[in-house]
Amino acid sequence: MTDTLPSDWIDRVRTAERSGDFLVSYDIATQGLAEHPDSVDLRYLATRVLARSGATDQAAALYKRFELERERKLDFAMLGARIAKDGALAAPADRRTALRAAAAAYGRIYARTPDHYPAVNAATLYLLAGDPQRARLYARRALRASDRGSDRTSIERYYRLASRAEAALICGDAERARQALVQAARYLSGNFDAAASTRKQLRLVCRATRTSLDILDLLRPPAVQHYYGPALAGHASRHLPDRTRERDIVKKIVDHFTQHGIGYAYGSLSAGSEILCTEACLRAGAELHVVLPFNKDEFVATMVRVAGSSWVRRFKACLDRAKSVTFATGDAYQGDNSLFTYACRLAMGMAILRAQHLDTEVSHLRLQIGGWDPDPAGYASDLRMWHAQDLASRVLVLTESSVATPHVQKRPTPANRMPPRFSRALLFGDVKGFSKTPDHLIPVFQKRMMGTIAGVLRRYGRHVLYRNSWGDAIYVVIDDPIVAAECCLAIQEAITRAKTAGYGLSPELALRLSAHFGPVYDGHDPIRDEPTFFGAHTTLAARIEPVTPPGNVYVTEAMAAAIAMANAPRLRAEYVGNVPMAKGFGSTRMYSLNRVG
Repeated sequence: MTDTLPSDWIDRVRTAERSGDFLVSYDIATQGLAEHPDSVDLRYLATRVLARSGATDQAAALYKRFELERERKLDFAMLGARIAKDGALAAPADRRTALRAAAAAYGRIYARTPDHYPAVNAATLYLLAGDPQRARLYARRALRASDRGSDRTSIERYYRLASRAEAALICGDAERARQALVQAARYLSGNFDAAASTRKQLRLVCRATRTSLDILDLLRPPAVQHYYGPALAGHASRHLPDRTRERDIVKKIVDHFTQHGIGYAYGSLSAGSEILCTEACLRAGAELHVVLPFNKDEFVATMVRVAGSSWVRRFKACLDRAKSVTFATGDAYQGDNSLFTYACRLAMGMAILRAQHLDTEVSHLRLQIGGWDPDPAGYASDLRMWHAQDLASRVLVLTESSVATPHVQKRPTPANRMPPRFSRALLFGDVKGFSKTPDHLIPVFQKRMMGTIAGVLRRYGRHVLYRNSWGDAIYVVIDDPIVAAECCLAIQEAITRAKTAGYGLSPELALRLSAHFGPVYDGHDPIRDEPTFFGAHTTLAARIEPVTPPGNVYVTEAMAAAIAMANAPRLRAEYVGNVPMAKGFGSTRMYSLNRVG
């Protein structure tokens, strides 16, 4: 007898889903299904949030397993069509067949309810499938439906006008589409997620109809900015302009934010140019996201207080108003300047991820003023990666003449100085359902499941710095985040091809696989007498794997940011929520990793 009703579980799932925490929603739904396995609504919600997390193949399998296609509810049919659409758009081969099947699914929904949404989706999918005649047929139906529809909310009005614009483009009427988008923009009310979704859909239509992409500018969300500047330290405060000149500098940065339509800013918070930039960011009404290289108290002591107590007050004021604060590592500084490079690269990657999510522009801003750059070679490397993607980069001169390089107070060398840390990709995985495998099938499991994983790892040769397994668990260290991402996806694909159920293993067996990217120590294991890797980031990586759904690859924000910085057009990481980690280890922002079709 359980105390929790299905309706209570449903409310909890929907609450988490509204927050964008899709993995948390899925976890709640599976807990609810454990108590109420016959709840059709919980089955539907579990499948929907899995689809929204980017796990399209797994959502399709769940939709089939739960036999949701037999249900007469319109929402269930919509979900099936949405899964078919996502799968078709990501299909690496025979894409047109999949697109036509998804279009037909939306066509059947339109036959049940002549609404603009299924009609315009059918139209776009037929267009992409190479059937312009049928595409225009459904586009005309979408236009008629959008003209007669009624709206209860502003966002419903927005989506109806967006459908009208999409249908008009398919019919070749760019001017009508433009007028609809001008009207639609009035009903956004700051919902830039909705604008991004529309822009991505319209981009497909524009390319298929050879329409100029300029029309998308009518729904352009605010731009994203990463900023970076040298820090003041020691006696640097004597080189600062007076307060009047400082106000002029802040105004100059505010003008820059306004001119370029910056709505989101990512960077650090050292005394001097970065605090000036964050103050300007907040004054301009932009959303501030702070990324610090190590724990706050030591950062203040190292990068803020040494420039004067007034900077500490300003640091705290900015930090209190930040939308988010991310610590590249919770560890101590230990005089390891590579942490500044890791934090800068993390902030750059986070800015790119935000711009990708919003379908908007991203740029880098170098604040030119005298000061201390803790790792100039590392910053130069980060900037080369940025420029390799043809991303915009600007320099803002904050002083009329060069400011003398400040004296940096020498920090005492730690009594037990640690070796340097190196950024590595850390993979953890285990097989859901392994504990129910009977003993006589363990050798089969080792050969077919673990042997398949080992075969993939061998393909990546020297990039694999360390590998270990125990039972059904694996731990792998790889020297490059892109290689690690490709390896993760290759492992899941190889397991799918292996069809282990044909050897007597349970079809419910599925690998939970996650990856993180962070600074760790390269060391030697005195017990095993072999190289090893250790540090706080290995612990963090181990805590995220148990909370990830099986069959897909999920990565931390640090790993997603590293992928975004590495110019890997065939890989895409999509945010799926802030997920509690195992054993009460806090929570972390997680992303679903997939190939771009």
